[in-house]
Amino acid sequence: MKSSDWPTPDDLEWLADQLPTLVRNSSPNILNEQTYAQWSSLFLKVGNAPDCKQQLERLLSTMADWLNRLPEGLGPQTVGTLLYNLQAMPSTPGTEAVLQAMARHISSKEAPSLNAQAIGNALYGLQNMPSTAGTEAVLKAMAGHISRAPSLSAQNIGNALYGLHNMSPTAGTEAVLQAMARHISSNKAPSLDAQAIGNALYGLQNMPSTAGTEALLRAMARHISSNEAPSLNAQAIGNALYGLQNMPSTAGTEAVLKAMAGHISRAPSLSAQNIGNALYGLHNMSSTAGTEAVLQAMARHISSNKAPSLDAQAIGNALYGLQNMPSTAGTEAVLQAMVGHISRVPSLSAQNIGNALYGLHNMSPTAGTEAVLQAMAPHISRVPSLSAQAIGNALYGLQNMRPMVGTEMVLEAMAPHISRAPALSAQNIGNALYGLQNMPQTPGTEMVLEAMAAHISLARSLSGQDIGSALYGLQNMPLTAGTKAVLQAMVPHISLARSLSGQEIGNALYGLHSMPQTIGTEALLRAIAPHISRVPSLSARHIGNALYGLQNMPSTDGTEAVLQAMVPHISRAPSLSAQAIGNVLYGLQNMPSTAGTEAVLLAMAPHISRAPSLSAQAIGNVLYGLHNMPPTPGTEAVLEVMAPHISDAPSLSAQEIGNALYGLHNMSPTAGTEMVLEAMAPHISQAPSLDAQVIGNVLYGLHNMPPTAGTKAVLQAIAPHIS
Repeated sequence: MKSSDWPTPDDLEWLADQLPTLVRNSSPNILNEQTYAQWSSLFLKVGNAPDCKQQLERLLSTMADWLNRLPEGLGPQTVGTLLYNLQAMPSTPGTEAVLQAMARHISSKEAPSLNAQAIGNALYGLQNMPSTAGTEAVLKAMAGHISRAPSLSAQNIGNALYGLHNMSPTAGTEAVLQAMARHISSNKAPSLDAQAIGNALYGLQNMPSTAGTEALLRAMARHISSNEAPSLNAQAIGNALYGLQNMPSTAGTEAVLKAMAGHISRAPSLSAQNIGNALYGLHNMSSTAGTEAVLQAMARHISSNKAPSLDAQAIGNALYGLQNMPSTAGTEAVLQAMVGHISRVPSLSAQNIGNALYGLHNMSPTAGTEAVLQAMAPHISRVPSLSAQAIGNALYGLQNMRPMVGTEMVLEAMAPHISRAPALSAQNIGNALYGLQNMPQTPGTEMVLEAMAAHISLARSLSGQDIGSALYGLQNMPLTAGTKAVLQAMVPHISLARSLSGQEIGNALYGLHSMPQTIGTEALLRAIAPHISRVPSLSARHIGNALYGLQNMPSTDGTEAVLQAMVPHISRAPSLSAQAIGNVLYGLQNMPSTAGTEAVLLAMAPHISRAPSLSAQAIGNVLYGLHNMPPTPGTEAVLEVMAPHISDAPSLSAQEIGNALYGLHNMSPTAGTEMVLEAMAPHISQAPSLDAQVIGNVLYGLHNMPPTAGTKAVLQAIAPHIS
């Protein structure tokens, strides 16, 4: 071999050619397990060299053959050294063969117990390996040795857990975690230093919450919060929190977060990477006392005069980590601290932009979100292009935002990217439009909708979820060129969709509730009606949302098809909530009596009768929804079952009184109208005051009624309000 410290591919090729002969011709006294442990350091040195893969595979295969021929019972030092020296190796057929052979030795009855250093070294060597049959065999074999070890040092604990950081949860990782947790929680456990704490938690980064992770987190929290615990340095803080990234909020994560907050506050400074990693680690957690304490402590670092400028990746990671958090004092502090960094960073990549805005999707509009959006918009304008995923994520992040300067700036900056994007996937389309759900029509939404319509037309197909999400996002928009284009592009996808679930139907129709009848809405209603007929069942919420979406539509072939398809679902529903009842009938407000409305009313009456109570809003909505209908068996059935709910209601607001009586204005006197009028009169008397519009609505509602006991009661009750 050459004298260089770095073997070349030719060197390794020569060794791979000669090694089998050397092994055959060498005596056990010369070529024993210690010798193999020594030369395995070759893998540590060149394990990740891209130009040596082929030669390393041959050497690993030779090692596996030797291990398989060796009598069971390798010594602890050999086990630790051989596995430790694999730390630079990715998973390959060669490493897999070595791991399987090692597992046989480690689990053998002849194997001596592994000491603490061998345990730490062996698991540390797996750090570049994902979960495979080989790693799984080694982990299961190691778990017994960990359980039997008298004690583990802080370094052993940190190294062992760090070695798991590329693995997904398996029976083997779970066995190791539970065995390690017992050591960490033991009274004999040494205090863990900063590096051990950071390494141990970093090793959990691909693990969801399990009994093993939970036990380990609780044990770690005691070390982190101990009076004897050393202050954690910046890297340990970043690594520790980064390791929690796949865990939801649990008692274990909460204990760790609360313990970490004090260390974050005391840390002299955090690097950009530490900040990004720490906040990224929270991205599966909801808002808790622990996350709030961490966020407030992090905000002070981000806003400090000593804070380094955050680079693009740190900004994207930090904001992405907030994705399950509502607006709180902690999130607001972080957002406001981030603004200066966003403004100063030279540029953000497409992924950074998508991640940053996606992180806002559970937040309501605040000064912090507005400032972040305004700071992000110039980056969106300057970035050469946005990937389809970045477009979907960025717009999805706006779903709880109202129209403000910041949202408009972002929407106008996004529109050219949407137009230039080669294609958007079905999920990208659904997410992007879903994010507009709280936006009215603005120049920005119009630009986005027109750009999106072209992608919808070009998409091969949209899933039911994507269809429901996309249409749900239009719920606050009137009819415009943009909404027209989107609706017309959606119709073929709805017709071709195999099926739509109840939620998808409810969402899709609910999204139309600000739109009048057009060619686009008509085509869409006709396309969705067969899906309603085919879906096995609709929940109360889905029924309410679907019919609420028709509120601005007159009677058409499309609305009639939807109403008649809904009737069997209403009849079969076990019960409807007060809100669902109010939404269903409110949705009929622009329709005259038809076969469809009549069937819906007759199906709704038993639900109204069985409902324990109706809220004041539901009462107002139900009766208001009848205002274009003459007396029919359906309206009569509804009125008669409404009267007891009106009598039982504690009070009705002025608007609810006006809406309820306005709803009768096409009715002639019937037993049902009389019951409703007599039930309404006491509410009118008890109302503190009625404004002119309410008084006008009440009186207008009576204009087809002759004098009756009910009309007299209403007139007497309203007279004091008029005077």
